[in-house]
Amino acid sequence: MQDGSGRVGGWSYEQGTYRPVGGTPDEDLYVEAGYQWSEYRFDLPNDTYLVRLHFADLLSDGPGLRYFDVTVEDSLLLDAYDVALEAGDPNYAITRAAGFTVTDGQLNVVGDPGDLDQFLSAIEVVTWPVETDAPAAPANLVAWPSYHQVSIDWDDTDAIDVEGYILERGESPGGPYQLVQAEPIPNSRHHDVTAVPGIPYYYRVSAVDIWGNQGAPGAEVNGYVRDDATSNLAVYEIEMDPGDYLGLLADPHSDVYRHATFRHDGQEWTDVGHQRAHGQEGPFFAGLDSQRPRAAFQAGTGALAA
Repeated sequence: MQDGSGRVGGWSYEQGTYRPVGGTPDEDLYVEAGYQWSEYRFDLPNDTYLVRLHFADLLSDGPGLRYFDVTVEDSLLLDAYDVALEAGDPNYAITRAAGFTVTDGQLNVVGDPGDLDQFLSAIEVVTWPVETDAPAAPANLVAWPSYHQVSIDWDDTDAIDVEGYILERGESPGGPYQLVQAEPIPNSRHHDVTAVPGIPYYYRVSAVDIWGNQGAPGAEVNGYVRDDATSNLAVYEIEMDPGDYLGLLADPHSDVYRHATFRHDGQEWTDVGHQRAHGQEGPFFAGLDSQRPRAAFQAGTGALAA
């Protein structure tokens, strides 16, 4: 495409094997995605628009392996954006929204790949004037005690111009509160990994729209962290060099041995690593019962918790 509306560069990617996409009532929207695209163009009347970008990490690669910039109308919207890192899980939908004014008859959404190529599942463009009405308070906030974190969830607001959610945390009922994350959280859940065991926490959440109007917070809920002593789940820990972990994600069928330390029930195995198991495809860790255990990676530490 040279001029007019449409996608510039890239091709359509579709999942070879179907995997459910969480975090959305419209799962079909994320089955396909534009891949290796460089730009999307929309011929539109000069006006102010709401732009919503829909993402999901369809390759299920995990964080740290695919990130990119997105510029809309010459304004940097996403800087080194890592979909898997922000979504918290592979194949989990996430939407980023912002407002822009078109003055030249064309809306331009430009991608600038970082280390790897970008996916984009869908774009919404809606005429949307600047307003001062704040979004309603999110409902049904819950906080579940989880292993070394508090898992928090709430209902999406009905307004489509919500940029994200402001999650606050206090250590006493009614506050004072502090921000859990400096930037608005784009989806309606969060894993508070900065919480520590032994402290009761009190959470509240509010919504903020694309024009910076922040609504009132909803009802407060309390939550706490489960540590090794209070968790009723079997705890498996794998410690690996961050570079080796990213290499394992990038090529899970590699024959390259990657050293790791495995801990369970007070015991430690220091000579474990990645290799092919019994002639089968895919890696396993010595001392673990299952191939390719699902693990949560704490970026920058090399620590994993199964």
